[in-house]
Amino acid sequence: MYRITIKNTRQTEQFIKDNPKEFHDAIVEGFSKAVLYVESTIKKSFGTLGKPKVRTGHLRRSIYSDVIERGDHIAGIVGSDLVYARIQEEGGVIVAKNALYLRFTIGGRWVSVKQVVIPARPYIEPAIQGSITQIQKIISDTVKVHMERL
Repeated sequence: MYRITIKNTRQTEQFIKDNPKEFHDAIVEGFSKAVLYVESTIKKSFGTLGKPKVRTGHLRRSIYSDVIERGDHIAGIVGSDLVYARIQEEGGVIVAKNALYLRFTIGGRWVSVKQVVIPARPYIEPAIQGSITQIQKIISDTVKVHMERL
């Protein structure tokens, strides 16, 4: 999980005090734009060095973003619900559970193995880390636009 801090100016503090709903709407809009930016960055990274390869495109298409509000907290989420998304990100070992072997094809030939080691191919973490400055800018710029409207 990441926390992004945006420092408020006196003008922004006054805007928040005078226009709490408008500020809330600006923050939600800024988060929405920011998570879409990160989602796009992740999707563009597929097929590049150290990232997941694109075979069917299913993993890339499964990447989504959303903004969630709970009470006075607003969170941006980017990820995938696919069962193999996490192992692509973090790497790991897949072990046969319900049979003696895992069985699959490689190059048109059937292979039977007891386990498969999947190397980490991080695609979400680097996109978020590389986007922190841009995320802050997107949110700040969105708040500024809302402030200028009033």
